[in-house]
Amino acid sequence: MYVSTKWSLYYHFLSKWAKTAVCNYYDDIEIKGLENLPTDKPVIFIANHQCTFMDPISIAVMTPNRFQPAFLTRADVFNNPIIHFLLNKMKMMPIYRQRDGADFIQKNEAIFQNCKDLLAAQKYFIIFVEGSHSDKRKLRPVKKGFARMGFDAEQDYDFSLDVQVVPVGLNYSHFEKFKSDFFINIGKPMQMADYYDLYKEHKNKALNKIKNDAFKELEQYILHIPNLERYDTFENIRHITSPHIAHALNLNPQTLSDKFKADKHLLNELNAIDAHDPTALDELENKVQDFSQDLEKLDFRPNLFEQEAKSSTSLIIQFIGLFLLLPLHLYGVLFNYIGYKIPEILANKMFGDYMYRSSVKMAIGMFFFPPYYLILCGIFYLIFRNIWWTLLFLVSIILAGKFAAWYWRKYRKLKAHWRYQNFVQKESQQWKKLKEQYQEIVDKVKELVVR
Repeated sequence: MYVSTKWSLYYHFLSKWAKTAVCNYYDDIEIKGLENLPTDKPVIFIANHQCTFMDPISIAVMTPNRFQPAFLTRADVFNNPIIHFLLNKMKMMPIYRQRDGADFIQKNEAIFQNCKDLLAAQKYFIIFVEGSHSDKRKLRPVKKGFARMGFDAEQDYDFSLDVQVVPVGLNYSHFEKFKSDFFINIGKPMQMADYYDLYKEHKNKALNKIKNDAFKELEQYILHIPNLERYDTFENIRHITSPHIAHALNLNPQTLSDKFKADKHLLNELNAIDAHDPTALDELENKVQDFSQDLEKLDFRPNLFEQEAKSSTSLIIQFIGLFLLLPLHLYGVLFNYIGYKIPEILANKMFGDYMYRSSVKMAIGMFFFPPYYLILCGIFYLIFRNIWWTLLFLVSIILAGKFAAWYWRKYRKLKAHWRYQNFVQKESQQWKKLKEQYQEIVDKVKELVVR
């Protein structure tokens, strides 16, 4: 099915609804670099690929609506005709592989022609240049497909389109968890015109050059750990030291963009040391592994060691506050738990790969909650026969659902602090040892990466 080059009212309304779902799914979302988006030129967005469907949906709905980018995704998700129709209306196009049939090359030619038509009309499409998704914060080798499509379109129009290649870094604080954070990092455009002369002389050299340059550009906008043997160690170091590195660099770790800058600086420095003098990290790696294993046994997170344990009085007052708010929490749970749990159960059953679950949970929730709330309101109206009370009930259960999610996260954090405070009091020697380990790691990392 052909993706139209025209602005779509269906896309507009569905993307608005999807944006509501995305903003509700994540606790904090920040987009940096919107000013880098060209407004009067054709654009190929190139992005890293981690959370399957969440990646294209997020780019589509979080960029200004006038763009309405199309995107390329794996062909097997189009097998169901109803899903095929819906995805096509959202300007999704299938990319076929050899396993999708003997005629996959011919099918892809039609898709590539569609992409060229979009570029000729000064429109936009998204391609995930790694070719598949991954659960690692690592940029894998970039494929040439985006470059071929861009150059083919330019060649068809005598190199007059001025196609722009815009890198987009997708950074999730957690790949699956509800109410985690999401940072979208949009880079400055690469000009395909810079490669025209080389392309006219030697196509393969031009394709390899822009592919390699695209890797370097995109790598700037994501967290990248190239050495998988050090992956867990570097991730643990990041979780342990991130706020300290941010403060040392005069950054605010509470904002996603500053947190990204601190984490990016940290990983760049660690990667450089690992590349040139890996033995310099051996002692630190052993300390980090020992500390992380001890925390895992105790079920503690490193952020508990950032400051002194909260006093028993402070924690008791907060628990009393939560107890007083418990009826409102239970009200929210009563009318929203089914709507939250059913998408989670279906996502877990449908996909063994947990990287699909966040996007599937969100998508099912998008279409489950409206009729679910409608049924609840219908039952309420049949009982009370008052439209205004029914509307008030609808507003109340939506707000109570949001409150219930906040309450549960607050309760879990408070419980963790209570356990930690008890640990400090009852196991003071073990705590002192862990605190010393923690501080040694922080000091050593700051010595290595902050200059």
